[in-house]
Amino acid sequence: MKFRVIIWHWDNKLFDREVEYETQALADAFTMGLYHAFDSIGKKPTGMQTLPIKDVLSVGDVVNWCGSWGSDEPKQAKVEQISKAQYLGDKQGKPVKQANWSDIKDRDYIIDLDNGHWCYANQISKI
Repeated sequence: MKFRVIIWHWDNKLFDREVEYETQALADAFTMGLYHAFDSIGKKPTGMQTLPIKDVLSVGDVVNWCGSWGSDEPKQAKVEQISKAQYLGDKQGKPVKQANWSDIKDRDYIIDLDNGHWCYANQISKI
C-alpha cells in the first residue's frame, strides 16, 4: 500500500513524501522513526501524520494494455475515458472519473484509450 507521510514543525513541513509499505503499522513505524530522527538533530516536530493513498485508476493515467481480448503483448496506452458497466460485459456504461484498482478485475469497466481502442478492465494493468 502507498502512504503519504507528513512531519511538520508548526506550519513548516519537515518531511512530506509518498512511501510504500505492506501495512499501516509499518508506515506508522517509519513515520515515528523519522519523527525521532528530526528530534535528534534539534528540529523537534510538532506533529506527524501517515495517510493511506487510495490506489485508483484515473483518466490520463498510462497503463499496460493487452489487445485481442488480453492475448496480445502489453503496450502502453493513456486512459481517455472510464465507464462503469451496468451489467458485466456491456460495451457502454456510465462515465466515471476514476475507479479503485481493487474493483478493476473483469468486464465491469470499459476503458477508452488514446490509441483508438477500447477494452475491458481485465485487459489493463498498472505500470
